[in-house]
Amino acid sequence: MENKRLRVSFTDGETAEVKLVWVMLHDCHEDCNGFIYDLISTNRAEKYTSSSRQAAMWGDFENVAAIELLGD
Repeated sequence: MENKRLRVSFTDGETAEVKLVWVMLHDCHEDCNGFIYDLISTNRAEKYTSSSRQAAMWGDFENVAAIELLGD
């Protein structure tokens, strides 16, 4: 699903439209597993500064409640 647009619902109530950049899965421990994404939009804009919204973000799989594929 890398390079796809997704709607991600996080466990803190945030729902964000993102472009998935990279997924990292390792067997070493949970802290290694996650994904890098570019934020397109969010219902929780207060979580981000204007400069952080333009940067690649890190997401932990344990904080994801649901994912919906939107397209390319």
